[in-house]
Amino acid sequence: MRSKLIAILITCFFVNAVFAAEKLVFVVDLFRHGDRTPIHPLTPQTHHWKEGLGQLTSLGVHQQTELGKKLRKRYIEELKLLPPQYQSEMLYVRSTNTERTLMSAEAFLTGFYPTQSVPVDCLKKNDVLLPTELFNAKLGDLIKNHIVPTKEWQKQTAQTQPKWAEWSQATGLEIKSLRDVCYLADTLSIHQIHQAPLPKNLNEQDIAEIIAVGKMGFPLLYQHKEAGTLFGKDQLALIYSYLNKASGKEDNIKCMLLFTHDTTLATLLTVLQVSLNSQPPYASHLSFALYDNDGEQYIKVHFNDKPLTIPACQGEVCTLEKIHKLL
Repeated sequence: MRSKLIAILITCFFVNAVFAAEKLVFVVDLFRHGDRTPIHPLTPQTHHWKEGLGQLTSLGVHQQTELGKKLRKRYIEELKLLPPQYQSEMLYVRSTNTERTLMSAEAFLTGFYPTQSVPVDCLKKNDVLLPTELFNAKLGDLIKNHIVPTKEWQKQTAQTQPKWAEWSQATGLEIKSLRDVCYLADTLSIHQIHQAPLPKNLNEQDIAEIIAVGKMGFPLLYQHKEAGTLFGKDQLALIYSYLNKASGKEDNIKCMLLFTHDTTLATLLTVLQVSLNSQPPYASHLSFALYDNDGEQYIKVHFNDKPLTIPACQGEVCTLEKIHKLL
């Protein structure tokens, strides 16, 4: 009994020693924007969205501010990665050129550095974090050639197509494909979140069926290998370049905060070969953290604070070389 106790104590000592030596030296964090209003409105409108369409709501602002507070405690107060006061050479913040991501960045920074103004960089064209032109040009072909032929897409199309005309008339949203049903599902889900009036001519069963299609459709669209190749690899290449530069200590930057969209996070996870069974929730957080342990460098990836097992890395710890092989 005594020998077992001694063995346990020795094991705990070595485990603690390993973790004590581990130091976070750099991190790239990607965030989905917070709660937003619908992008595709119902016609006639059953609810007036005071913020406008596709805009961050007060709930979305709150989500991002609280996330900023949480990561301030982690990165500034506990891990000492960043100083208590903002220093431009140590922190870089970037957003896609949409109001909801820009406002999310501002709300986050209210919690992260509450007494200071922190600049947010915004690339207006050809931003790989939201490659709009490429996305629109290629997504149609992706759906036609790789998604529509799948058994699940065909099954859902066959089951719901007889109701498309009825749903179109009830909501004012023209439904000609299962993708259109997914757009409608997004709108109805937001109405439910905010307890906004729903179309009178849709019963509870219709609404539940439409939302279920949306939950199925998103991962089917953006978790396909081809989606990762078209959209995710450029994003991972950008993150790899940041990590590689940090590993060589080429500058003083310690933290990069990138405010993006659900499609960005989903296609990144696709490239990492991590399964996602649903749309990333509002204010989701994908983190690439570079650690140093007595001269040995490695990367850990977390999604909403849960460690990810990356198949190419054969576990939860990655090297730069293994990340690069995914490109």
